[in-house]
Amino acid sequence: MKDRGTLEPDRLLTEDVINDMRDRRILINGTGKSANTLKIRPPLAFDSADVTRFLEIFAEVAKNRL
Repeated sequence: MKDRGTLEPDRLLTEDVINDMRDRRILINGTGKSANTLKIRPPLAFDSADVTRFLEIFAEVAKNRL
């Protein structure tokens, strides 16, 4: 969110997070009216090791961006 007072969505920040994840070979996308909500659509062959990998990489991206 760009501004917590006005609740203006921050689409550019969302795009940065999506691109950072893509650079680390994890595909997610934005959805919603302002495309500022992250959508995670794992493949059927997604197991607990993939969950761990996703969470570790997302934590790294979030630490750098958020």
